[in-house]
Amino acid sequence: MFDVLKQMDRNQEGFRAVSNQFDGTMELVAEFHEGYPGLVFEPALVRRLADYALLVDFDFYWFSDGSEEDTPLP
Repeated sequence: MFDVLKQMDRNQEGFRAVSNQFDGTMELVAEFHEGYPGLVFEPALVRRLADYALLVDFDFYWFSDGSEEDTPLP
């Protein structure tokens, strides 16, 4: 995510304008087969996303072998 924001920093005003005009979204997609690493947004990252008026959408997929002990807790 930071890599994408660094690229956007090259034209901050342009990306900010486009994000505001078209309701910018940063899409995070992940597939998990073993365990779940968790997700943490530090204040600096939240500020950077807000600078570009970005909504963040998460699509996380859990792939299991079907056993109960392989199923994450809600």
